[in-house]
Amino acid sequence: MIAFRITRTWRWVLTSMLGLVILHTQTMAKTTHVEPGMEHGTVVALLHAAQPGDTVLFVAGTYPGAYKLEGLHGSPNKPVVIRGADRKKSIIDGATQPGTNIQHQAFCLENCSWIVIEQFTIRKCWTDLIRAENTSYLSLRDCDLYG
Repeated sequence: MIAFRITRTWRWVLTSMLGLVILHTQTMAKTTHVEPGMEHGTVVALLHAAQPGDTVLFVAGTYPGAYKLEGLHGSPNKPVVIRGADRKKSIIDGATQPGTNIQHQAFCLENCSWIVIEQFTIRKCWTDLIRAENTSYLSLRDCDLYG
């Protein structure tokens, strides 16, 4: 009878541990890399595929921007992080100037929440460097911004 209880207890412990491993594997955040020269649509698709806790990492290089994000949501403890590899080397250059008749933001967010944008140099984006409409909990950290 005692041997049965020990076996049953160990079975419960092993089943619980297996469940935790499966749960942890399913909820692990991932990092997706973006590289200069990737097609604009591919970059936008990678950004939209991000789940709460994920990081989209822009490696060093210059990017054209105008990345429109709609309905992208992180969570309070797991924001979606859009990160440059290095603030001085991950550059979004919109190549526009005041007076031009185009809307070319580095990022345009609509109906998004819990998003972190960090470690970029953002420059020459007109009319706004970053536009956020109906967006909440947007953080901008460790960026150099030039009109």
